Amino acid sequence: MWSDISGSQTNPLFLGGANITSQLVGSERRRTRLGVAAWDRTLIYRRIGAARGHFKYDGTLTVGGIGSICDSSALETHTGWTVGTGIERAFLGGRSAKAEYSSMDLGRRTVDFAPVGPIPLNPRHRSPRLDRT
Repeated sequence: MWSDISGSQTNPLFLGGANITSQLVGSERRRTRLGVAAWDRTLIYRRIGAARGHFKYDGTLTVGGIGSICDSSALETHTGWTVGTGIERAFLGGRSAKAEYSSMDLGRRTVDFAPVGPIPLNPRHRSPRLDRT
C-alpha cells in the first residue's frame, strides 16, 4: 500500500527557524473480513485488523544569514489498527470487482528532535479503493 501521510512543524523560537517533517514511507496491514451475501453473487463486508507504518523524520535548524546549521533524520515504526467496509460482486469466469473504504490509525506519538523540540503526531490514513480480480 502506498500513502502520502506527511506533516511538518516549524519552531519560531529559533532566529532562523526549525523545521521538522514526517512522512509515511511504507505500511503493512493484516486484516480479516466478515460479510454477508446480500444478493446473488454480491458480498457486503467489514474488515478489521492490525497495521504497521514506517515513518521517516527530517529536522533542519537554520540561523538567519548563515543557513542550515543542523540536519538530522530518523526512522521509526508505529503499530495500530485498521478497519474498513466494502462490497464485492462476482461475475462469470471467476472474476470479481469490489469497492472498499478503509481507515488506518497508527496511534499518537511525540517525537523529540533536539535541539528543535517535541512534535506531536497523530498519523491516520483513510482511502477509498476500487479493485477487480
